Amino acid sequence: MAPSGSRSSSSCANVEVEEAVEYVQNVKDTLRLMNDEGTFQKFLKIMDGFKKGQLDITDVIVRVKSIFSHYPHLILGFRRFLPESTQFLISVAAAPAA
Repeated sequence: MAPSGSRSSSSCANVEVEEAVEYVQNVKDTLRLMNDEGTFQKFLKIMDGFKKGQLDITDVIVRVKSIFSHYPHLILGFRRFLPESTQFLISVAAAPAA
């Protein structure tokens, strides 16, 4: 039997991966519904650039905020995956009341 600490750590990692997959699926579905699949491709390119070390976290934040400027809920969802020290860089204005 694995020590509880390692099981807990593994469970947390699995939850984070599941949440990330759900978020990316939400991005894809939202942009598809809005007939804006080009923005999804831009998002994937940004994430790939970060993974390859071509972009730092500040570059990623600036670019994601730019491409999701019409989708504040996607920006707020993205914030969940940022280090606490950079979360202040993500803010969105409240949507106007309908």
